[in-house]
Amino acid sequence: MAFIVTNNNADVAVDERLLVTGDLVLGRGTTIVYDLQQYMNSLDRVLGIRPTMLLPGHGPIISGSKDDTPNAVRVIEGYIAHRNMREQQIIAVLASSPPNAPPIPRNGGWRLEEVTSAVYTDITDPRIIIAAQNNTRLHLNKLLFEGRVNTDGDLWMFVN
Repeated sequence: MAFIVTNNNADVAVDERLLVTGDLVLGRGTTIVYDLQQYMNSLDRVLGIRPTMLLPGHGPIISGSKDDTPNAVRVIEGYIAHRNMREQQIIAVLASSPPNAPPIPRNGGWRLEEVTSAVYTDITDPRIIIAAQNNTRLHLNKLLFEGRVNTDGDLWMFVN
């Protein structure tokens, strides 16, 4: 058995292509992330193993396959695709004109709450809105680290 240090929520134990994922990949839903850049890097690393089985810290074991692709690989690819889709939605919002609301002037900037409500249009529960804002902040911080957005106070702007 070998261990892969992921610098995320949990290190991953590997035995052949069976992974004990801890909180990196859950049996259902998504995990709480503190650094999206590290999380995505960790997902890429475990995807590179092409695991045949995932033993998550929570939820059911993920095993089996379809069309010669292990379900474990499909789940990891799904996690990556979902986060990438969310990032593209956030970029699309930031690339558009911000609302005509204070603070003025905005210089093309969006507040976190505005980005969140533009991306998560179907959420009304205040508790889930807070979780969505945290997720949006994670994406914005990743994009900031990558030099794809800038901030000015509490305003976020897309960098062309």
